[in-house]
This record gives sequence, C-alpha cells and structure tokens, in this order.
Amino acid sequence: MIFISLPSVCDARAPMQPPQPLRIIPPGPKRGPTMRMMLHVVMPIETANAAIRSGEFGPFVQKVLADLKPEAAYFTETDGNRSGYIFFDMKDSSELPAIAEPWFLALNATLTVKPAMSAQDLGSSSGAAIEKAVKAHPKTLGS
Repeated sequence: MIFISLPSVCDARAPMQPPQPLRIIPPGPKRGPTMRMMLHVVMPIETANAAIRSGEFGPFVQKVLADLKPEAAYFTETDGNRSGYIFFDMKDSSELPAIAEPWFLALNATLTVKPAMSAQDLGSSSGAAIEKAVKAHPKTLGS
C-alpha cells in the first residue's frame, strides 16, 4: 500500500507559501495476522429489484461471497433497502477496493466497513486490554 501525504493547510493569517509537492510514503512492513471485519452493504431498492428481476442478483452475490470467503453473511433490511452484514478476515487495507467496488459498481450500494470482534475475541486478550485501559483511565473526564 502506498500512502500519500498531503501538504498541511496554512494559517489564513500567515503569508502564502508556495505549494508543496505530494510526498509518497513507501509501504511499511506487513502487519501480523488478519483482522475480522464487518461489511454492512446497503443496496438501493430500485437497483436491487432490477438485478433480481433480471436474474443477475443471486449470481452476483454468490460470486462476491465466493471471492471474499466470509465467516458469515446475513441479509436483511436497512431503512427500507435491501442490506447485508458480511463478516470476513482482511489481511491488509489494500484489499478494500476489491471488496467494495463490486457492490458500488453493480448495485450502487452504500458500504460501511468496521473491525469486529467475536465474543471469544472479547473474552480473550481483549479482556486484558480493556482491564488495562480501565486502570489507566479509571474515571470519565469532567465527572
């Protein structure tokens, strides 16, 4: 993955500085194991209905899921639109375009991608991390 560092915005009161070129930051070493992610995909009802009527919806979803190899996939409704919650492992954030673009291009979908933990994850090393945070920050600010 390549990061692009954008020049910082100048203070409006300071004299204008010449524009700085973009600086390419080379990728660092690969991080450890995969991270479980939750993809919430919301498909506009008109687009999804057209795909269903044409017979393209089922094969599209099956192909996307076969490529992604999710841990679980659940389909439901969100605010009157067809939607799904798909749980999968991601090794690197550079995988995100390959995961998102099929939904954007085929169904004009809106996506939300978030890290997710299972109950087992929460009870294992995460529990120790939570306890450490509680000890380091024992009270709510301002209380």
